[in-house]
Amino acid sequence: GACIAGSQQGLTISTVATDKWYVSTSGDQPCAKDCDTSGNAECGGIVSKTGVRLYDSADDCCDQSYSWLNKDLCIKESENVDAPTDLWYVDYGANACKKDCTVSSSNLECGGRPDDISTPMYDSSDTCCSSKLNWVDKDTCVAASESGTDPTDADSPGTGQWRKDSTWNKCVLDCSSSNTIATGDPILTVQPLLPNALAITLADTESYPGQCDGVISDSSAVFYGNSVSNCCKSINWVQEETCVSLSLGVVSQKFFANPSDRTTCLAHQDDGTDGTTIDCTSAGIVQNHAAANGVECADTITANTKLYDSLEDCCEGNVNWDSDTCIHQSKGTEATGTNEYYVDWSLSQCVQDCVSDDANTSCGGIAKAWDKLYSTATACCARLSWLSRSKCVYYKS
Repeated sequence: GACIAGSQQGLTISTVATDKWYVSTSGDQPCAKDCDTSGNAECGGIVSKTGVRLYDSADDCCDQSYSWLNKDLCIKESENVDAPTDLWYVDYGANACKKDCTVSSSNLECGGRPDDISTPMYDSSDTCCSSKLNWVDKDTCVAASESGTDPTDADSPGTGQWRKDSTWNKCVLDCSSSNTIATGDPILTVQPLLPNALAITLADTESYPGQCDGVISDSSAVFYGNSVSNCCKSINWVQEETCVSLSLGVVSQKFFANPSDRTTCLAHQDDGTDGTTIDCTSAGIVQNHAAANGVECADTITANTKLYDSLEDCCEGNVNWDSDTCIHQSKGTEATGTNEYYVDWSLSQCVQDCVSDDANTSCGGIAKAWDKLYSTATACCARLSWLSRSKCVYYKS
């Protein structure tokens, strides 16, 4: 009746307080009680509009209208009760968890009520630490949370897992290289760190490996267990092989374009080292490698370096218009040619694919990749059919 009357007369419905609960649209209360605000702190005013849904309790209002909030926190905020929930929430700035309780010098674990009531709350510091601070050793996090002290790099051994470094150009281990491995440190459970023969054998009392780059305190950090390869695959602007080499701090024993002369290639190997695929002399020259003897060795690459399995692939990938010359110049050798014939269009004559300064020869230098070779002078001269044989073939005088 009141609804119909109000609708017909265009009036706002005035009602008496029901002491039920409704969703509040003002202030900090998620839910408010349908009663005069002069009454008590939980009152949000008497509902004066139709269509407002009423709930029997703050519990029901929070449960049905704010399912994403912690119910205990929602109820206390609705009732405007200052009493703490004694639940735990994360404090990323401190790398620890804080308890919803009154801050005092005798309760150092207390951080007061969280500023945002949508903050996830946990029954224990243990659950809070494992849920929100998984990069901090849990025992360290719990101890720091309950004592009110902030964990530091020196306190936490890290996860011991692979993660991207701060430049996102390579991967590093989440641990501090200045620390000594202690019993129970996470790094001992994620072995092996390195693949196959490169594996580091770690044990208690040993120093952390050089691949450690500190303990990260970024809640968005992604960890890749003991797989440096999976970590490198996530950095898609750096070649995986390059990333793995930079991350492990080892040479790849592959080939790459010479940064100072990209028409030649270098071997990624240490001087004076016998590797599994590339041996280098103490003078820094490849030996015992039929396809790459004489190539200069270099042990430094960057994130922009592209690695190749062979010298031939490197030259094809960087000097595809003259890869043969690239191969010979990289090895410090001279190309001899095939002695077949090709058209030298600057002469409009057929010349031989060879190098010679002797007179009465047809050598025109080493053919380029784009020059079509012919097994005989006759076959080559057919390409220059308007010339006689005597004028078609080039002879040095």
